[in-house]
Amino acid sequence: MDSRERVLRHLKRHGPSSVGELTNALGLSANAARHHLTRLARAGVVRVDAPVIGAGRGRPAQRYALTVAAEDAFPKRYPELLTAVLREAERQGTLDGLLEGIAHSFADALRLELAGLEPRARLLALLRALDFGDMLPALSFPERSWRLDAHNCVYRDAGCQVRGVCDLLPRVIALATGLAAERLECQRDGRSACTFTGSLTQG
Repeated sequence: MDSRERVLRHLKRHGPSSVGELTNALGLSANAARHHLTRLARAGVVRVDAPVIGAGRGRPAQRYALTVAAEDAFPKRYPELLTAVLREAERQGTLDGLLEGIAHSFADALRLELAGLEPRARLLALLRALDFGDMLPALSFPERSWRLDAHNCVYRDAGCQVRGVCDLLPRVIALATGLAAERLECQRDGRSACTFTGSLTQG
């Protein structure tokens, strides 16, 4: 474990700490501790916390704390938990209703933003709202239709475990835009992209 990771772990365990506390706990020099804190602050995972005024004379010691973004530096088990929840819903026969509810929640939150737009603009606005750039997309508009090739499926791991997840995006598109939408191909089946298509005519 390198020194920078040790600094992160100390702040995670013990909360806001001064340079002196870090040097005592980790055996670092003050210069080394400051160097790591500066680098971590530039990375957005450490911030200067409110100083604590001590009993002695002089300026209060500056303290450093983790930011919210620092959570990503520590292991999480979100995918495993999500898969377990989906599998249990599938086992209990409630998966379809669960996914339909999620699709409606997404669509309801976006539908008002799409009102009044023509079909192509409606689809583009929806995909932008869903941060579809993360999908490494190729969006095209063949005659009176649309096609989306998503080269990075953001739900791939969950979809490989629970097939119904792969129909979530086209369902959201259909509900939010009123346009027909279906999944043609899937990375789960070894394809290079997940492909979705539909008509630009109101469904």
